[in-house]
Amino acid sequence: MRDAPPPALVELVGRLGLASPAQVLAVQGRVRRLARGLPRFEQVWVDALAQARVLTPFQAGEINAGRADTLSVGPYVLAQPLEMLGWSVVYRAIDPCKGLDVRLCVASPGADGRELQNDDRTRQLAELARAADRIACSWIEPIESFGYCGDRLWAASAYSVGQSSAEWIVHHGRMPPAAVHEIARQMAAGLAACEIAGVVHGDVAARNLWLNPEGLSRLVAPGLRAIVQPAESYAQCHRLPETYDYLAPERIADGTPPTIASDIYACGAVWWHLLAGRPPIAGATGLAKMQAAAAGKIPEIAELAPEAPSELLEVLKACLARDPRRRPATFAEISARLGPPTAAGEKIVSRSLERAGQCRLRLGQAPEARSVRSRVRRAGAVAIGCLLVVVAGTWPQWQARLARRFSELQATRVAATTSKATAAPQPAGARTAAAVPSV
Repeated sequence: MRDAPPPALVELVGRLGLASPAQVLAVQGRVRRLARGLPRFEQVWVDALAQARVLTPFQAGEINAGRADTLSVGPYVLAQPLEMLGWSVVYRAIDPCKGLDVRLCVASPGADGRELQNDDRTRQLAELARAADRIACSWIEPIESFGYCGDRLWAASAYSVGQSSAEWIVHHGRMPPAAVHEIARQMAAGLAACEIAGVVHGDVAARNLWLNPEGLSRLVAPGLRAIVQPAESYAQCHRLPETYDYLAPERIADGTPPTIASDIYACGAVWWHLLAGRPPIAGATGLAKMQAAAAGKIPEIAELAPEAPSELLEVLKACLARDPRRRPATFAEISARLGPPTAAGEKIVSRSLERAGQCRLRLGQAPEARSVRSRVRRAGAVAIGCLLVVVAGTWPQWQARLARRFSELQATRVAATTSKATAAPQPAGARTAAAVPSV
């Protein structure tokens, strides 16, 4: 008997462009196994579609929670959340018409009740989308399109496989200094291209620094935060603490919009984070982070990563100067001091990412100790393997010997039992007389 899927579900996934009626019908076997004799509820069909990878787990969760309409944002359908930026959420989204994945940044009205859709902001977003053609480099992923969906603003850019550097650090700790040096070169070259195009990034952060397996780093969504949230003040301290990890002191103290100088400071803070493996300022709340960022007291990175290249340490220290006038004037100057990105540097970054994925050190475990422990484990495994080979080779001889021994013991036991049964009983008087000596 064929199970008919709920018509409402078929209509919903078809309208969103997630699955055709034939794809829904194809999972009826999974539905039968998941239900286990219970009624085939709509949630069971949704779970079966997720198991068949027709829906992503995020999409299945939103549909089961009754929030399927929120999956549609403009011409795109949300597939998976990527990053929480504090002022917006980033998703991997799908264009059902073209079948392409995009990186979709979605901003909603915050607690301050600001209006996202107005003529001035729309004009700025249009200029930012047009500037994408002028930013021609491999290290920047600009906004290509934007729009409004109800009270939400969305902005789309190309999607590339990889992960943010913030996520990488959470799983693997600090990056090798040589890899950070190459990433700094790529960031400086990309932001120099933005500077020429007249675009201030405004949100240089580890969570916006995307790393791909080929060793390329990309700064995503340049200029978007500066349009959505041009000023930073203590009124926004309710946001995620990591939103304020890389803000220049003058942006909080004076409430000024982002500038080239504040982007340069943010670059230094990101490089500090990559070298040290932790954010440059401490704080468990947004208010604490903002106060620490306004103070601008960041420890010397040379004390935490003395093995880093000297030119990187010098540029990083200059970028983190509290006075904007003491920082490098342009990203072109920083790029000249660090040097241009190289193919050899890309290989260093790629190898660092690959090795980190293959091997993770435990907290507090030195590489030397881990190497000795690995050698001991390998030697033990080889010894056990040799022992098993010897046992397997000599097992027939052992089995035959054990069989002979068992037969001998069995024969001895039978003989003893037989002798006891056939022996005549001796009279008690005879035993007594034999025991008493004659006179």
